[in-house]
Amino acid sequence: MIAAGLLWGSALAAQEQRVLILPLGIHADKDVSFLQDGIRSMLSSRLVHPGKTVIISREETLQALEASGAAVTTDTAAVALAKQLKADYVVVGSLMMMGERISTNVRMLDVDQNKPVAAVNQVGKTQGAVIEHIDLFCTQANENVFGSQPQPTAKKPAAKPQAVDERRMHPEKLMGADVREEPAAMGSGTAMQPNVAAAGAWRIGRQFKTQLRGLAMGDVNGDGRSDVAVIDNHTLKIFQYQQGRLIPLGNLEEEKSNSFLSVDVADINGNGVAEIFVTNRPLISSGQAQTRSFGSRTAQMRTFVVEWDGQQFKKIVEGDSRFLRVLHIPHRGAVLVGQRQGRLTESSGENQIFSGPVTELVWRGGAYVEEDNLGVPARINLYSIALGDIENNGQEMILSYSHQDYLRLSDRSGAEQWQSAENYGTTDTYLEIPDDGDMMDMDRYYLPSRIIVRTPEQAGDPSVLVIKNTEGGRTFPRVKIFNSGHIEYLAWNGLSFVPTWRTQPVSKYISDFAVGDLDNDGQDELVFTVVVKTSSAFADGKSTIVFQDLPKFSKPTQQ
Repeated sequence: MIAAGLLWGSALAAQEQRVLILPLGIHADKDVSFLQDGIRSMLSSRLVHPGKTVIISREETLQALEASGAAVTTDTAAVALAKQLKADYVVVGSLMMMGERISTNVRMLDVDQNKPVAAVNQVGKTQGAVIEHIDLFCTQANENVFGSQPQPTAKKPAAKPQAVDERRMHPEKLMGADVREEPAAMGSGTAMQPNVAAAGAWRIGRQFKTQLRGLAMGDVNGDGRSDVAVIDNHTLKIFQYQQGRLIPLGNLEEEKSNSFLSVDVADINGNGVAEIFVTNRPLISSGQAQTRSFGSRTAQMRTFVVEWDGQQFKKIVEGDSRFLRVLHIPHRGAVLVGQRQGRLTESSGENQIFSGPVTELVWRGGAYVEEDNLGVPARINLYSIALGDIENNGQEMILSYSHQDYLRLSDRSGAEQWQSAENYGTTDTYLEIPDDGDMMDMDRYYLPSRIIVRTPEQAGDPSVLVIKNTEGGRTFPRVKIFNSGHIEYLAWNGLSFVPTWRTQPVSKYISDFAVGDLDNDGQDELVFTVVVKTSSAFADGKSTIVFQDLPKFSKPTQQ
């Protein structure tokens, strides 16, 4: 029996395992396409084990990819290609570089079992961290799969020096390279996520030395093309898309004592030029600190509306005392809604941040006046709501976020039909409120991100787009710290929403997003703000506007 076992073990050891290394999807704010070869070389050298593994050649890999005629955008597709090449394992993944940060997602799949056997998903503070990430992955793969570490390769005789691009031989040397202010398009690699369709290529619109809070799209100058408006805590910036870049169109800067919470764009007054709605909550003094607080000593809201007059952007409304939001309701268009600010109820100890119902607003007599009650339950505020025919039966339903950040689907009476098992919609935008009436002890209320509803004509099924930011550990109990984020496409299957597509994860978090035809090609793009560094009392934040094509879905057939 022992002898038989030894013979069987020897047979296994003699069988070489074929490993397919697919090109990583690289998303970067500069041209780093040459990293493909460099990273492949690193993976190949670290995964080679004489007599145990065979790395399928680059030439054979590229030929197979070209012959397949289809993009390898899922793990299932990667495994199918690996089977064609008689590989036992396949390495897939993606790499994202934004500013000085690097996000590496690499995994090895067992072809027979179609499941990961080694995986690394790491975020680095410097771009040079990719080398550590690749080493970590290779160590894990070697230990989990091959049961050993790679043997050092024999040194070859020194060759005659040749003129070569050292970045190709040593991609880690690239990591300290400068980043352009307005970079060109990213690489065309794709992210591969299990059971969920992968995102396409990303493009960087512009980078900012500040922490962006909000973003909205619309034709703000009447030229028939979509523009982009973004806000930080006290500045509004407006951009026009031209030849792949976002060109400044205008800006409005208020005193730092202001606190912009949200921005929206829509032509509500019907003059052919979209207004820009900025909800503004000024800071007030509480002890030695300035806070965005509520209660008896709260300053009034200073929400304002900006519009292009043909020569410049001017305020047409200033000092509005409401929270404002534009809802893009399928088959109804853009609807402006408002909600009054609440006050601290000291008798009950409950913080009522939003007061009264969410109401539809219309332009009348030079002001935005309340027209109708939107008819949503009192527990839902205007920031956590979307409306749409989710079940595709002609009945408008309510999507909202719970206090625990779960996505909910309710009928118009408020009766809950479904709730997600995961958290969505969390952001770093918050209001500070007195804790149990104590102005010196402030609590935080975090505002949820928007929900965008897509119709079957737009997405193949009733669908929604939502932000999913992932929190890391909390140093302080009231402070949220995010370590990654992405946007998910959730489709309704008749019983629940299921993820069908997602963007490539980013380090830190996504603060806001919008959908519209940014480049005027007849197809909608997804545009969003990525915060790569949060602001502090000692340093400015860093943010980036990213845009990419939305996936194309087949329109449902008529029965």
